[in-house]
Amino acid sequence: MNNPESRPVHNTKNIDLLRGSAAMLVVMSHLQPIINLGWFGQEGGWVGVQLFFVISGYLIIQSAYKYTAKEYFTHRVFRIFPAYLFWYILFGLISGKLVGAALTDPYFYANLVLLQHFIPEAYLRYTFINPSWTLSVEWGWYILAIILAMTNRKYILPYFLISIVVSTWWTAGGWMHHPLAEAMSKQDPVYSYFFLTNNLIGQLPFFLMGSVIYFYRPRLPMIPVVIASVLILITFRKWASYFPNPIFITGLALGGVFWAFVNLKRTFHGPVVRFLSDTSYSIYLVHFSVIAYISTRVENKYAMTLVSLVVIFVLAYLSYRFIEKPSMDFGRRLAKRFSPATADAPRVQP
Repeated sequence: MNNPESRPVHNTKNIDLLRGSAAMLVVMSHLQPIINLGWFGQEGGWVGVQLFFVISGYLIIQSAYKYTAKEYFTHRVFRIFPAYLFWYILFGLISGKLVGAALTDPYFYANLVLLQHFIPEAYLRYTFINPSWTLSVEWGWYILAIILAMTNRKYILPYFLISIVVSTWWTAGGWMHHPLAEAMSKQDPVYSYFFLTNNLIGQLPFFLMGSVIYFYRPRLPMIPVVIASVLILITFRKWASYFPNPIFITGLALGGVFWAFVNLKRTFHGPVVRFLSDTSYSIYLVHFSVIAYISTRVENKYAMTLVSLVVIFVLAYLSYRFIEKPSMDFGRRLAKRFSPATADAPRVQP
């Protein structure tokens, strides 16, 4: 491990810009069927999701090392579940699928505890928030992060390198050893990719990449890293078929983008960035359902896009203001009860 005093100090405020950008990239990918947004619509979905995973790897590992297990999970639960459960139940009621029969079905409760991506039938039956599969993957990372925190941080880099090998093997065909592989392939080949290839094993290098950037803080030449990262991302379709695990290579590029922004001396943190960062989680939760609803009621594609964005931003703000923020504040107060005697010492923002 590098001497902490010799490592560069990261500009973590720029993470807000990346978080807000990731949310908007996902939104644009789901607007693409309505209006052509070019590269942002075609590739924005996976770029935004992978960027979220790198950011999570950076932020969550520091919380896992900084807090006790009880504090850590208290922060995570009150950060993720209140807004998710509110919108999940509301969208379920609006869809008409959340009826009495669901309350006796274990697959319904799997969604409530974010296990739907690990239990395909649960997702297919009762997922009322389409992008919620990533929350399942995130929750798996939260658990793994606290396990990693019980080990010496010097092992983070070896774990990252191992995850690359395992992820490449898994996405190149290792997923066929999954107990559900045959059933998923017979039901729909798309399901094999969505539930098996695209699971925590396949996505793990992105989380660990963020952790490596946090702990090792490598000194790299800024301009070459940025140029290489951008070229990898915009030419993805031209070279992806030549590699067994192309999403990992794009993840490397996104890791390069993330590294560049946290090493910039300039801070991008105006009111728009702050709004998108604060509301990014709620934007992610509500946007797909809002777009699906508006698209059935507005015919003009430009009006459809504008109305969708306005409704998304309004609902996301209300969600952040009245659900997310109060829940996180309560979670912090509750977590202090589990903290050791040094609870008044400076802490990392969870």
